[in-house]
Amino acid sequence: MIKFVVWGAGDRGHIAAEIFGIDRIAAYIDSDPQKIGTSFYGKPIIDFAYYKNNYSVHAILISLAMEQSITEFLINENLFFFQY
Repeated sequence: MIKFVVWGAGDRGHIAAEIFGIDRIAAYIDSDPQKIGTSFYGKPIIDFAYYKNNYSVHAILISLAMEQSITEFLINENLFFFQY
């Protein structure tokens, strides 16, 4: 089964869990330092650096409602991602 890392451990992460199913999510990326190291739906919340070092085998899912800057950032990082 293919698993994804979801960008955002909040409302958008909740929507991703409902759409794709929590069993398809490996982790969540979030920029809020208070969330890093905790969990969301039982999955770890990580920062981008940790993703690159430990979860980069998984494609990133980002909400279409996310800022264009995140999309541009991932393109500049040469990373594969999906928008939903």
